[in-house]
Amino acid sequence: MRGFDKYALNHQLLLSVSMDEVTALGAGLDITHDLAKPHHLLTLQGTPAVWGNLPSGLPYLSFDGAADYLECLAADSIDLNFTNEDWSMAAWLYNHGPAGAEIIMSQGVVDVDGWEFFVFSHNLSLRTCQTPPDHTDISAVDAFAFNAWQLVGVTRHGASGQFYVNGLPVATTLGVGLTDPTDVAGGDALWIGKHTTGEFWHGYMGGGPCGPRIWSPRVLSASDWRAIFESERHWFGV
Repeated sequence: MRGFDKYALNHQLLLSVSMDEVTALGAGLDITHDLAKPHHLLTLQGTPAVWGNLPSGLPYLSFDGAADYLECLAADSIDLNFTNEDWSMAAWLYNHGPAGAEIIMSQGVVDVDGWEFFVFSHNLSLRTCQTPPDHTDISAVDAFAFNAWQLVGVTRHGASGQFYVNGLPVATTLGVGLTDPTDVAGGDALWIGKHTTGEFWHGYMGGGPCGPRIWSPRVLSASDWRAIFESERHWFGV
């Protein structure tokens, strides 16, 4: 999409999920569009699906916190299997919580391989997983509020990382830092709302180009995050 690609904030974008409803012809599957150039196919798992519209008209997809999530099959998500790359991730979230660890996006198996970006109570976390039982992570304590739309994001740059909420950096605890995640070798799907131990992120996700996004090897700057928030906030009444 020429109009989509011309925006500087969409450069090096690997995933940009719109949350509109589409039924795959001949397959009977509810899918969503990936607007980024790789055009990953994401399929809704779980029923019944609940779509709606914000007052602005932007569509959203409501997960039920138990059985609804989006899946991009392993064979189609190899380019999202990060090992030593830098990356940035973002999503507009509305969460009813708290309900334990609620996954925003993940690939791989917890404490085995891959990575996961999640909310735990009011805390944001990014974890990279290595050979069991090892993992490293960063966190932002008390950075997440329930029952309100928020743009949440994180950047990973080598062993360091930074969380952002509504376009602003929030205090981030590096701990021991981020070790390169173990290669999942394309053997695990990418999930939005789930990881393989069965814990689920639930609540509402923003739709259109303002849904879940991943850039790599790009590390978004503070000014980039502010620009994203300011250009999209009106859709969510923030």
